[in-house]
Amino acid sequence: KEAVASAQDQLTAAAKSMILQMERAMNQAIDQGVVNAERATDYRRRSEESARALGDVKAALATAKEEVEKMVMLHKVAGEAMSNRAAQVDILRAEADASKALATETLEMLDDAKTMADAQEVELVA
Repeated sequence: KEAVASAQDQLTAAAKSMILQMERAMNQAIDQGVVNAERATDYRRRSEESARALGDVKAALATAKEEVEKMVMLHKVAGEAMSNRAAQVDILRAEADASKALATETLEMLDDAKTMADAQEVELVA
């Protein structure tokens, strides 16, 4: 009887030890599952934040691109205006040169007329 009781006690102790080991292993697995779930949630949150940040960056880049395109258009318009203004200045210079030439010619004609008038005056006096 003692041997049977001893064997039963050993079996009971072994079963209790196995149950405790299984409980510990199960608790560790549960704890690890919780940790993994928390990590997965954290990774998902970070991924969503990164996606939002990327969206913000894309929107900012699109806005910057629009602004640069506006600046390019303004520079083009300003360049055309400057080109038009340069053409107008060239026209004004040509007109000024023509006017100067006409004024010089007129002065020469006036000098010739004065010379002729002086010559006629000398003839009349003589």
